[in-house]
Amino acid sequence: MREACPMDVGDLVGGRYRLRERFAEGAVGQVWRATDELVPRTVVLKRTLIDGERGQRAVLQEAAILAETQHPHVVTLHDVIPGGAGGGDHWLVMEYVTSRSLAGLVNALPGRRLADEDGVEAWRRAAEIGVQLAEALRAVHAKGVVHRDVKPGNVLVADNWFVKLGDFGNCGAGDPEETQGEGPIPRTPAYAAPEVHRGGVPSRASDVFSLGATLFRVVEGHSLYGPRATEAEMEMRARAGAFVGAERAGRLGPVLDRLLEPRPEDRPDAAEAVALLRGLLPTPAADSTAAGARSGPEPVDAVNAPSAPPRSRRLAWAAWAGVGLVALAATVVVGLRIFEGEGNGNAPPADPPPVPDALRPQDRAVGEVVGHAPSADPCALVDPAGLAAFGDTELDRDYGNFDRCDIRLLPPEGGEVVLMVDLNNAPAPEISSPSEQVGDVRVVSHPSTGEDCTRFVLLPDGNWLTVAAKYWDDGAPDLCAIADAGARHAADVVNEHGTLPRRPAEFPPGSLARYSACALLDTATLTAAVPGLDTGSPNTGFAEWQCEWYGMADDATVMLRFDRAEPLTAEHGHATQFNGYDAAVGPEVEGPGTCRVILEYRHYTDEEGNPAVEKLFLVVGSPDGEDAACAAAGALMTTASAVLPPPPGRS
Repeated sequence: MREACPMDVGDLVGGRYRLRERFAEGAVGQVWRATDELVPRTVVLKRTLIDGERGQRAVLQEAAILAETQHPHVVTLHDVIPGGAGGGDHWLVMEYVTSRSLAGLVNALPGRRLADEDGVEAWRRAAEIGVQLAEALRAVHAKGVVHRDVKPGNVLVADNWFVKLGDFGNCGAGDPEETQGEGPIPRTPAYAAPEVHRGGVPSRASDVFSLGATLFRVVEGHSLYGPRATEAEMEMRARAGAFVGAERAGRLGPVLDRLLEPRPEDRPDAAEAVALLRGLLPTPAADSTAAGARSGPEPVDAVNAPSAPPRSRRLAWAAWAGVGLVALAATVVVGLRIFEGEGNGNAPPADPPPVPDALRPQDRAVGEVVGHAPSADPCALVDPAGLAAFGDTELDRDYGNFDRCDIRLLPPEGGEVVLMVDLNNAPAPEISSPSEQVGDVRVVSHPSTGEDCTRFVLLPDGNWLTVAAKYWDDGAPDLCAIADAGARHAADVVNEHGTLPRRPAEFPPGSLARYSACALLDTATLTAAVPGLDTGSPNTGFAEWQCEWYGMADDATVMLRFDRAEPLTAEHGHATQFNGYDAAVGPEVEGPGTCRVILEYRHYTDEEGNPAVEKLFLVVGSPDGEDAACAAAGALMTTASAVLPPPPGRS
């Protein structure tokens, strides 16, 4: 990826298109509103920033798809400006649709179903939208093209509910080698089909599933995995084909069941989907021969906004391990707001004070096998020597939350593998993936994605372990063999002892492990920072070292967890302070409409003699965008860091 040549309002592109407004910008491109000075009209310009021949091939492929698919419910291509294989910008020139994205519409109605002022029932509105999208897919599939990313953020809705499908940048013909650029085929977890979650190639059938998932979101107000599902939970449930039932779908319900069949061969094709959806309506949902849509709200997400820049290796590992928030609907980037917490001016006590009862985790056993949660030792479940056949190994006790232990492994062929063992609360997931009974323990296997391989070790007391191997750099070690060895050893330890082994020593005075993340933010603080948040039933992590609160819809979220890693650097975000603690603020690093704050709480030296830090890791998602999310995150972190007693040695 090359650095973008700066473009600004008023610049001329291709000798005729005057830039007027930038809608969105990301790691791989920009989206602009522009004026065509040769043929007076407003257009949308999509700028692709992929280098050389690959960038030229990507933009020409998307242009060819749009040019061949002339359909009222597919965004129209006007022109293409390839920069050439040797360099230069690549631009697509598309029609300007006065509209909003479907994602923007459903996210603007938290906790409510989508219906207009005329009182149209939600199921019927969803069916009207669905007919038009199914017609678009039928036209696209007839050209041998698979869209691969049908979701609300890629659907434009005009003021008269005329719908167009956009963003064909990830399209292909179902060929596993045919991707836009390098790496795995992009997918959006909340809308991708089960077979795609398992590593399969997107197909026409997976597009139909994504259509059903989109309509489910419209009519139910949340994803088909539930209003509180994290990305990791979506992945797990999708692979197992475990979806929540539709409660508000009305007559649309049986059609949704058909579109969302777990097996691709059981789903209707796009043409049958058109007939099923149209059969719910007394008249066609929209005139497919209409020349265009009438004026309405300003467009948002006219072409799906490019993704955020990649994070560092360790930060990406944390997101893969399932601690990040689910990606929210794409929004236009707005200004950053940094918060400076007020210093408390108090000198630290000579000895750490006892943990206040209000901040202490509940002191109780959480199952016969796990026992007292804070004293259960995840590092007793790993065996570095047993993995020596795969390369040199190193035990890492000091990364991630306190419920986790890593083995870093260096294969002879190069690169690095990290094997993670993570403790999880009951109830264990109900999944249909292949499993093996190992004594009193059940080991559930998932297929490798190429970069990671995961096993679940289900304990007899209902709690469970995640055992996962992830690979960095080039090469292809047998990740599932490593994950299998790790899961087998963990199962053997549990079967031998009957309980999880205890930690060799208590956590040191002042450690975050002695506190409850859930107790650091009270109801009044949470609801004031994120209106509409449900504070009555948080998702409590292992030993209360992580706590998540959700709103009535997917877009209002707060996640606070404890973390251990190296000291903060510039790549963690913009430096600031809260109550005298060093911190970093990262807008949208966890997805559009989110803000992440990491605060350094207690500095110490790890077992290898390296500097390490215990941290507060806070992520807030807001339906009002990243600026509102950062405002809420600043207020919440100010409170949480003030509630905690200062650690030993802090000046």
